Amino acid sequence: MRILQESGWLTLSESIFQPSTIWLKAAPQDLYQYQLKNEKINTLVKSLQRMYQGISQYPVAVQLSQVMMTTSMSEASILQLLHFLDQSGVLDFRARKDKPQITFLIARQDPDHLTFDRDLLDFRKDRQSDRIAAIATYLQPGHCRQRSLLSYFGEDSDADCGLCDYCLSTKGISIDRPADTELEEQLASLFHKQEEWVPSDILRQFQPEQHLAIKRILQHWSHEGLMRESYGKLIRD
Repeated sequence: MRILQESGWLTLSESIFQPSTIWLKAAPQDLYQYQLKNEKINTLVKSLQRMYQGISQYPVAVQLSQVMMTTSMSEASILQLLHFLDQSGVLDFRARKDKPQITFLIARQDPDHLTFDRDLLDFRKDRQSDRIAAIATYLQPGHCRQRSLLSYFGEDSDADCGLCDYCLSTKGISIDRPADTELEEQLASLFHKQEEWVPSDILRQFQPEQHLAIKRILQHWSHEGLMRESYGKLIRD
């Protein structure tokens, strides 16, 4: 999707939020006929007209939770009525959007005719190769993991961290890898409860001595494509 976006075929908007909008576009007499035939429609329309001024002149952003409280109707019932009235041409209803949105910039093209920026593709491949090489170097024994990470991000450190598997092994301390599995399960449970997390908020859920292992798990997820970052937040895919 990002390659298609960079090549000018579409735009991809992540985590965009657009509230539900309603426009009572039917003529008053036509709308009144629907209200006479169905009591629930009558209740819903009257509530919308009272709550949102101008809803008969232009699309208005509405909060379905407020409509639910006013009408004492369930969200499912309200949505069913709104979709029915939308299909009948009585109103224009645009449901809330809180997922990534794709906008096509040009008319649909046959896949055989899609063209891409070859230089950009080669650049992305080279970057990916560099990342794989960096991972291979990181996995090699005989050096401090923290210093290796800092070097990858362009930082230098004069001293070993003293906490990674290499540093601990030099002190004769064995690494309890099964403990990482338990931490990974706890971390996965956090993302199950909440979709997005700020890294610092994640670390607050664990003891200080567990932070290095948590960072190691998050980095592993990122390298494996199991997690991505968006606007400073981590999202588990």
